[in-house]
Amino acid sequence: MCETKYNCKRDLASKELEAVQQGIHTYGKVQFTIKGWAITIFSAFLAVSVKDGSYILLFPCVFALVLFWFLDSIYKRIQLAYISRAKTLEEFLNSEEVTSTHIRIPNTEKCVEKEIKSMPLTRTLLEPRIMLLYQAMLITIAAAAIIIYYASESGL
Repeated sequence: MCETKYNCKRDLASKELEAVQQGIHTYGKVQFTIKGWAITIFSAFLAVSVKDGSYILLFPCVFALVLFWFLDSIYKRIQLAYISRAKTLEEFLNSEEVTSTHIRIPNTEKCVEKEIKSMPLTRTLLEPRIMLLYQAMLITIAAAAIIIYYASESGL
């Protein structure tokens, strides 16, 4: 049992921080899985297109990659909201000026939900760590489509 109300809130904040950090890690693993599937689908469509000499098969690949890009961005957006909450909790736990009369920790679920709603999806869609992978694959598809098209037109 906690000695004071302050110690109880501090202990709860510490446990909440652990849970939030676990959420950050979980969303990171989900994003890694999404990227893995995107690369797998990209590679499969590209290989089949080149093998068959049909650039038409690359169109479903573009559609799938755009969907994976959006999905990856959505999970990154949620992860960033959790990161923001973790920073708030860390600041609280590391502050020396906090006294028992000043402790007020808003509910994590409400804070994360508010952060997600206030963050535009374009922020994560255009984040370099996400955007570069998908743009590189889309550029590769465009290059492959051009090569396959000209190879089929010239009879190679």
